[in-house]
Formats: sequence, structure tokens, C-alpha cells
Amino acid sequence: MSVSQHIDREQLVLYALQFLDPTENAEAREHLSDCRECRRELDRITGDLAVVALTAEMHSPPALARQRIAKQAARERRTVAPEPLGEASAGNYGSVLEPETRRNGRGRSVTGMVLGWLAAVAFAATSLYLYQQHSVLQQQVNDVKTRLQQANADADRAKMVYELLTDHTVMRSTLTKSVAGSWPTGRVSYLPETGSLLFIGMNLDPLPPHQTYELWLLPNDGREPIACGTFTPDTHGNANVVLPELQHDVNARTFAVSLEDQGGASTPTMPYVLTGN
Repeated sequence: MSVSQHIDREQLVLYALQFLDPTENAEAREHLSDCRECRRELDRITGDLAVVALTAEMHSPPALARQRIAKQAARERRTVAPEPLGEASAGNYGSVLEPETRRNGRGRSVTGMVLGWLAAVAFAATSLYLYQQHSVLQQQVNDVKTRLQQANADADRAKMVYELLTDHTVMRSTLTKSVAGSWPTGRVSYLPETGSLLFIGMNLDPLPPHQTYELWLLPNDGREPIACGTFTPDTHGNANVVLPELQHDVNARTFAVSLEDQGGASTPTMPYVLTGN
């Protein structure tokens, strides 16, 4: 068989399946060693057969069918046992492949690996970017929630202060200095039902070093005075205590202010510097 007389596709399929007799197999191998076009066609056929082998369901044919196939092959191919595909045959087939073909195969494999690696890197980078964007958005949402909660708390405090200043049921007391004739004063607005209290001090005397003023609620039932918070007047003698945490429903007899060490005390130090009327 000359190079100009290419092997037909059916013959190449039989060669790939090792169904040719030894003489035809040798002729085909010799032709393939010199014909690049037939070798390329054989490569395509081998690839197609590999795909079919991977996708086809494996079923064992009935014995009668196997016998018929064997007889038909014997009549058409002159009944010669196919040459087993061993290590020698595999080596011979590999030997007829040109280095260029093998290099192309390796090149395709390396290219596939590089493309896969690049795809993995791109996926990882995209995932990292999306995660960072998610983190930024989540932080922004948390910041908005925090500001909204603070705004709601400020609104609630403002509402309570407004009620202390306008509700006609609020208890109001004016505190003055114990010594007659002095003019520092403090005004208290107190709502027992909610424990809301607002104290405003005016013209208070400057504090000695390391000391503070402390406001006290004196219960109507004779219990011990309840601390309502410490405060330090500014340079003009003004100070305030706004909505300290107090127990609800405590009726007050009056209020008073004492002079305490920095940090406040659990019981007032006598005498009071301001007392309620």
C-alpha cells in the first residue's frame, strides 16, 4: 500500500480495534509510519472510540449473538485470530507517532492545566472580592442599626424630659442652701410612676478638690435616702442630672444634695448643702 493510497476509515477503525489479520495489520502499520494524514485520522478514531467506551453502558451479549458475530467476522476477515494488544503492540503504535504529535498532546495537556489553574485563581479572587464587599455592606448595615438605635434612645430620653417639664402631675421641688440668706438653688422634676427625674442646679458653689455633689431622693415612707447621681457644676455654677436609673413608684418626701468624695457614696454625708422645701 503506497502513501498516496490512504487507508479508508473503516479499515482504520478495524486496525484501532485490533480486528485485522497479521498481514493487514503489518501493512497498515507500515503505511502509518510514512503517512501523516492517516496517523491523524487514526488519532481521531482512537479518541472517538475512547469516548464511546466511557459513555456506553456495559452489557454482556448473549452467547448466541457472540457466536454469530464471530462467524461473520471469520467470513469477512478470513477467519484469522486478531493480534492481541500487548505491550509490544502499544510500543509499536507509540513508535509511529511523530514527536510533533506527542508534543502537541503534551502541549494540550499543559494548556488545559494552565487554563484550569487560571480559572481557579479567577474564581478564588472573585469569591474573595464578593466576601469583602459583603463584609463592607454588613458593617454599613450594622452602623446604620447602631445609629438608629441611638437615635431612638435619644428620642425616648427627649420625650421623658419633655414630660417632666410639661406634665402637670410631676412633683416639683426647689432646693436651697441650708444656711439662710445664701442663693445657690436646684430644681427637681420627678414622676414616681416611671421613676423619671430631672435636676437643674444654678449658682452652685465651686467644689473642693477631689469632691463632688450628689443628689438624693428621700422616700415618703421613711426609708434610707436613694442616690440619684453625682454632678459637677461648670464655671458658672450650673449643673444637671438627667434621667438617672431609679426604681418606679417610689413616692418622694423631698430631695437633697450632699458633698461627697469623688465617685459618690452609698449614704449621704451630713449636713446637706441643699435641701428640698
